[in-house]
Amino acid sequence: MTFDLPFPPTVNTYWRHDPKTRRTLLSRKGRAFKQEAVLAVRSQMLGLFPLDDPADVTITLHPPDKRKRDADNYGKAVMDALVDAGVLEDDNSEYVRSITVRWDEQRKGGECSVAVEPIEC
Repeated sequence: MTFDLPFPPTVNTYWRHDPKTRRTLLSRKGRAFKQEAVLAVRSQMLGLFPLDDPADVTITLHPPDKRKRDADNYGKAVMDALVDAGVLEDDNSEYVRSITVRWDEQRKGGECSVAVEPIEC
């Protein structure tokens, strides 16, 4: 199954640190992405989830501009959104066997496609 999501925030802006409580929290940008992504996934689900079997996940990023970016900074937000939307039971190694992040052509505003392929055990 493939889902189309908004372009995720980088892990560098996904979290924020609260110096008063000394806690690390989801940032405003992180919460906004997660909310949009969960709504997008739920509108595209066909009632086949959550997966109980392990899966391979492929994240294809379509950046909003030509800036250089690190591919490994985008997976956390996407995986958290898949868990919150109920696609995956969890994103730990019991449920997710591989995560591939790849770049594709630039798109205005940015976009992200996520393919979740169950692994037959």
